[in-house]
Amino acid sequence: MDYILILQKDLPLTPVANEVRDVKYFGQEELKAFVNKTDLKFTPWFKLIHDNFLYKWWNSLNNLDAVKDDKIHHL
Repeated sequence: MDYILILQKDLPLTPVANEVRDVKYFGQEELKAFVNKTDLKFTPWFKLIHDNFLYKWWNSLNNLDAVKDDKIHHL
């Protein structure tokens, strides 16, 4: 089970070193191209979120109430 929370706030990014190897910021088109590279592997949960939800959420960042969802999704 994974929880996904979206928050709009300026916060410092401080990943835990033994959990995160690298961090990169992407624009939408850059991320789509990155994910579609055939030589890369992603966790199954990330791929499901990417394919089903991510861009809908991203396009609604100015109105997160429009995509608020408290349902449990079985993917």
